[in-house]
Amino acid sequence: MASHAVVCEDLLYEIFLHFSPEWKPHPCDAYELYQRRERLCALAACATANRIMSECALPFLWRVLDNITPVMKILVHDMNHEGSDVIDESAWCRLQGYASLVRELKYRDKVEDYRTSRPIWLALAGKLNGEPLFPFLQRLEVAFRLPDPCYLVIFSPSMHTLDFDTGHLRSFDRK
Repeated sequence: MASHAVVCEDLLYEIFLHFSPEWKPHPCDAYELYQRRERLCALAACATANRIMSECALPFLWRVLDNITPVMKILVHDMNHEGSDVIDESAWCRLQGYASLVRELKYRDKVEDYRTSRPIWLALAGKLNGEPLFPFLQRLEVAFRLPDPCYLVIFSPSMHTLDFDTGHLRSFDRK
């Protein structure tokens, strides 16, 4: 029976590898975005099917993130219910588990600004105590925002690639 489980996990690994999103340095066109979402939905469905599928699907689901929203939703949902900036221990454990699976991240979407607030970043920085939020992050693409507190927690010593987009800095008044 144990050999069947190993074969099953190997097969699931190969299947989920095909669903896993690839790193895209540029924004996708509408069709690519649709396909990407469909694959992520399939991975998410597999991750909730049972324990074996979940253990195999979650690393592929969280490996490449096009934005930080999925990670922050864990905290925002919890913190909104609590009515404070204190991070609940169960949400913290979930966040750490998922964040440890992230290898590549894009943090550049201006849409994210309203979803992630300064108090959340500061609460995270306090909880992390100097450690990175994504301990195994290897690639980061970030739109450089000067007053953004995310830089306290987002950089990781395991990073191999860091891309900065400073294009919008031209809009700052340098007087």
